[in-house]
Amino acid sequence: MNYCSQCGSQLQPEDTACRGCGRAVSATPAASSAGDFGTPSSPPPFGSPAPPASYQPPGAISPGAISPGAMSMESGYPPPPPGGYPPPPPGGYPPPPPGGYPPPGGNFPPPGGYPPPGGYPPPGGYPPPPPGGYPPPGAYPPGGGYVPPEGAYSPQGVLADWGPRALGLLIDWAVTIVVIIPFAIIGAVIGSGAIYLADLAGIAVAIFLAVQVGQNGQSPGMRTIGLKCIGQTTGQPIGAGLGIVRAIAHLVDSIICYVGWLFPLWDKNRQTLSDKIMSTVVIRVPPQKFTLMPPGA
Repeated sequence: MNYCSQCGSQLQPEDTACRGCGRAVSATPAASSAGDFGTPSSPPPFGSPAPPASYQPPGAISPGAISPGAMSMESGYPPPPPGGYPPPPPGGYPPPPPGGYPPPGGNFPPPGGYPPPGGYPPPGGYPPPPPGGYPPPGAYPPGGGYVPPEGAYSPQGVLADWGPRALGLLIDWAVTIVVIIPFAIIGAVIGSGAIYLADLAGIAVAIFLAVQVGQNGQSPGMRTIGLKCIGQTTGQPIGAGLGIVRAIAHLVDSIICYVGWLFPLWDKNRQTLSDKIMSTVVIRVPPQKFTLMPPGA
């Protein structure tokens, strides 16, 4: 295939002159077989005049030969409506909102915004509660590395069994006997006028211990074993006055052949009769060293 070196028009083998510009064409074997520029696929040599604007390489399609609808189909956009698109409004189109337009498909945030981080349930939802439900808040072991023994639970903590309570009471009785013995000896030596010194000393020790239980929830024996007396509903010590009343209420435990002292063996709240009267419970706490006075007193 030959082309004119001046206007780029296609030359036929029988042409002796260019049909576009009239330039004579030399019928040399090289020109007739390979054209003016050498091989048909080679570009024109450097410095040759540029082809005219109307020149199209072989196989090219004129833009006018493609309809607007075909161009629209090739580009993926629908063809324009009849009469073309309407002109823009006066002043142009408004600018996009801050942050751009929302994504398509209705992916808008719910009313009130998205929930805060951590507000979504875990994948698959929350696990079901254990059989019997979750234990009350006070039933979990307290901090500090102390793990209470197994036993009955209350909203305030682990209820103390009869054994630890009896051991703490024995320690308090030992303290009372140690204080009473000197006064008993003095009363026996002096005579009948001082024989009541031991009784008065015993009452004084009982009040001393009851005040400690009311104010701090612990007597010396209870601190040593790791017990604490608190209100059944408040979870706090009941106060010095009610502590003395609770000590007096222990007479009810003793009147019925001391059966009231054994109630913690089968009672679900591990209460004696005096505890039920005063609405108190005894729970397990970390034990401390033996002291007659509360720490920090």
